[in-house]
Amino acid sequence: LDFSRNFDVLEGLNLAFGAEYRYENFKINKGEEASYTLYDINGNPATSSLDPKLAVTDFFGNRRGGGTQGFTGFQADDQINKSRNSFAAYLDTEVNIFKNWIVSGAVRYENYSDFGNTFNGKLATLVKVTPNFNWRASAQTGFRAPSLQQKYFSSTSTQFFTNTSTGLLEPKQVTFFTNESEAADLVGIPRLKPEKSKSISTGFTFKIPSANLSIAVDGYFTRIDDRVILTGAYSRPTDSQVDATSGDTKQALKALQLAFDSKHADRASFFSNGINTETKGVDVVITHKYNFGDGVSIKSDLAGSYNHTQRVGKLTLPETLIN
Repeated sequence: LDFSRNFDVLEGLNLAFGAEYRYENFKINKGEEASYTLYDINGNPATSSLDPKLAVTDFFGNRRGGGTQGFTGFQADDQINKSRNSFAAYLDTEVNIFKNWIVSGAVRYENYSDFGNTFNGKLATLVKVTPNFNWRASAQTGFRAPSLQQKYFSSTSTQFFTNTSTGLLEPKQVTFFTNESEAADLVGIPRLKPEKSKSISTGFTFKIPSANLSIAVDGYFTRIDDRVILTGAYSRPTDSQVDATSGDTKQALKALQLAFDSKHADRASFFSNGINTETKGVDVVITHKYNFGDGVSIKSDLAGSYNHTQRVGKLTLPETLIN
């Protein structure tokens, strides 16, 4: 819902405000049983206590994962049906202080049912230095709530990893556990939180009327904190690793083994707020219009962009990560 109105203040004032409501839903249904079930050599569904002599193996004696290889069907415990809603309100103003100077500002408040409140703003200005040359600049903050898919997606797929002893690639079943799963808690993956950003930009537009040519150049810098990434693959704890511990640590490793085994998984990956990044770059757009006469013309655009993104600081992930 949006409202806007112009006022005769200074050289012109535009005021706009409004509100937004959004509802989101994410759902996974389980696949056909044979697409994810692990069977023994007799064709019976296997359990975690399967006799090794009855396990299905490849030519090298490695146990195979369940169901369809490559991308295993969605399992019964992959099923999920999650929703959220958000409400937002904003205020935007733009004022011509002088005929050749425009200043604008905006603020936005938003409330997510699963992440809480956020408040962001933007300030921008444009100066008409000459009739054919404009300079502009802006600064703003940003916010992005992790998607429902990043919070609740779960599936198993086949990926290949290098055996450090033989140097050969071996297939492993890798499960993407949800961010709110017990496995995520046991590994040490924290709950997802929103990404937040700060950015500035500046640039100019330049026209050459005699040549029907216009040029726009903009440079920008953006910092994103708590960026959501997909981790590498964590290995299933071995029995020897479990036996080498005691107390709560031993119980936690056993619980993690059960979480892996419930998915017939060798490795596990998670979505996590793993890094902070900075991006800087420049955009250039050159536009030319050629008139043939009698209302016939051709417009040509040449655009180029360069940007560089780098990680700032260390990975904020558990150190047991195996890349």
